[in-house]
Formats: sequence, structure tokens, C-alpha cells
Amino acid sequence: MCRKLLAILLLTGALPTQAAIVSAVGKIQEIIAYDSFGGGDVLIKFPTQVSNCLAGVYIPPKSEGGEERILSIALSAYMAGKDVRFQIYETAVWPGAANYCKLKTIELK
Repeated sequence: MCRKLLAILLLTGALPTQAAIVSAVGKIQEIIAYDSFGGGDVLIKFPTQVSNCLAGVYIPPKSEGGEERILSIALSAYMAGKDVRFQIYETAVWPGAANYCKLKTIELK
């Protein structure tokens, strides 16, 4: 029975591959968008207070969907000076530099 359940979970992708952790609440300091030379990534400088991601987070282009919505909220928060909080994949470090981790969600406070 357990083997069947595990096989179903593996085949359907129901097992989590990465756990996201929550950052501190604060203001976005800077947003940097790269062209194709930089892989098309967007960096958000933010004091996350997460050990692997101290400089901030990154949004890869078209990786899992929702990137446009996340960037829209980030830009709105930055321009309005509003606080945000992120959920971050701390093991998915940006290949361009250390201390930036992949962004999962953004919450406007």
C-alpha cells in the first residue's frame, strides 16, 4: 500500500521539491532587469535576513508562470515605498552572483 501511494505521489509530482522560507518585512531598495546577456533575470535588492539570500531575490524569465504579476507588484511596492515580504527558495541561488535566491511569492504589506 505504501509503495503504491509513493509511486502515485512521484508520478503526479505531488512531492515538494523545494521548500520556501519567509523573508523579513521591508522596503525594496533597487530593481535591476537584465537583457538576454544576463539571462533576462530581474534582481530585487532587499534585506531578506535569510542567510543564503542576504542581498535579495531574483525572478527568472518565464520559468514557472506568474513572473509578470510578481514583477508588477514589486514595481508598485517600490514606487509607492510600501513594505513587502517574500517567500524564497533559499537553495536556488542566482547563478550570476551569490546572495540572491529565487523568488516564489511576494506579499504587499
